[in-house]
Amino acid sequence: MTRPLISVCLPTYNGEDYLRPAIESVLNQTVRDLELVIGDDNSNKETRAILEEFARKDSRVKLTINEVNLGYVPNCAAIMQRCQGQFIKNFAQDDILELDCCERMLKVMQENPNVSLVTCARTLIDENDNVTGVHQHFDRTQLFEGKEIIKLYLTEFVNRTGNPTQIFFRTEHVENGFNPAYHHGEDLEFGLRLLEKGDYYYIHEPLVRYRIHSQTTTVSTLADMSFAPDHVRSVDRFGHYAENAGMSKNEIWHAAIKGLIIKMSHALYVRGMKYEDDFPTPKYFGHPETDDKNVKDEPEIFRRLACHLLKYISEKSRIWTEVEEYVQACTKAQEQSEKPVLDYIIALEKRLQNYEVQTVSLKAELETRKQDLINLKNSSSWRLTQPLRNISRKRNSDLRN
Repeated sequence: MTRPLISVCLPTYNGEDYLRPAIESVLNQTVRDLELVIGDDNSNKETRAILEEFARKDSRVKLTINEVNLGYVPNCAAIMQRCQGQFIKNFAQDDILELDCCERMLKVMQENPNVSLVTCARTLIDENDNVTGVHQHFDRTQLFEGKEIIKLYLTEFVNRTGNPTQIFFRTEHVENGFNPAYHHGEDLEFGLRLLEKGDYYYIHEPLVRYRIHSQTTTVSTLADMSFAPDHVRSVDRFGHYAENAGMSKNEIWHAAIKGLIIKMSHALYVRGMKYEDDFPTPKYFGHPETDDKNVKDEPEIFRRLACHLLKYISEKSRIWTEVEEYVQACTKAQEQSEKPVLDYIIALEKRLQNYEVQTVSLKAELETRKQDLINLKNSSSWRLTQPLRNISRKRNSDLRN
């Protein structure tokens, strides 16, 4: 059997609502030399019927149905191990590939042997296929050194490698696939590991359509905060790249906390999550009956994260307390516009910058004074007057006695 050029990995689970157009977008790719490797995680009969229909009609569909539900990450790992292609294109059951997606990404790989990961912009769509926006990582098509993207991630904790539907990589770099220790950022962690092996290529045109709806895995992990430990594990795994570039551990943790704040803001204001007093417990949090070391480590990881969060808050609280008080005061007055609030925040930022400038100046002055003292102690006048200082110290000591 001839090895296909591309393997498209598709994990499925109860995805009948959007599955048919997703599969059709793969099988209709302009690159015909591909296989669609499907791992169904013990779905309902509706999903299974759709999958079996496509498997009967097209020999490129390689369908495996799990006897028990493995879970998303183990299912993905199993699918990757079954891939026969030279390259792998990950995919999701509710997304859509543009017809030339695989062709464009394959061309990049073939022309750039040092590239280990290709990603692209994505079009955002809703449940009814309406376009709601376009998400782009950079402002143009670009080639980067892989480790530069790793360092960039550690300064902002923003995923620029792309979600599973966006990434394309070499089969030889798969290793064990997604890391089961990660609950939301398994695709990001996998992408960063790929970038340890080679370069990063970003295609500015959106080659995939990413569907946002209430049943996505992203929504559930945002709702129960399962993504939070991933930031800690990312610092532990990749932090040395930023440290080697000159960042301190404290700066890396500040970036991680800011990344969590951004993700929480996204959950609240974009996805419309409701976080109340009955805040849901992360589904992986500290189940004592499990033998999984990663799960047992979860309480310790949350403790570490809480310590860094408290440290971050304590360092920022003074300035942000003033901002919050002022914003609340302005909110009470109906006639107030947003401009005074923005002006006040800008003024506070300038004050903070002035404090930083003053700190640098004081440190420089301290170093100057230290050097003056060293010069004085090394001077001939200091040595000549040493006997007089000794006599003075002896006299003062006798007077105290």
